[in-house]
Amino acid sequence: GVEDEPILENCWQGESTINITKNDFFTKNKKILIYDREKEKYEFNQIKDHKGNLLILTDKLVHDYQKNSNVVIIKEVEYKIYPKQKTLKRKVNKGYFQPLIDNVTDFYTL
Repeated sequence: GVEDEPILENCWQGESTINITKNDFFTKNKKILIYDREKEKYEFNQIKDHKGNLLILTDKLVHDYQKNSNVVIIKEVEYKIYPKQKTLKRKVNKGYFQPLIDNVTDFYTL
């Protein structure tokens, strides 16, 4: 992930907010991973909005999370092949596709 913060107080299934230490990386529309390593629970969500230390989530929580569970911003990476140009390009988050490999003639896929 790009950045992570611990949860400052318990959050419960069905809630749509999480309290973390204020961090400028946690902004609207960022995708996040919420996880509790000890209880082996995790889920993906998205930040709908934020107010100070409070993250407002797009979806309600599926699990309960104890204080000190973690919230991580996820870096979204997308790959696209341009066969005519023989180029593989990569885009991170909402950026633009950038060339990654030139002169690509074949790919092995599973």
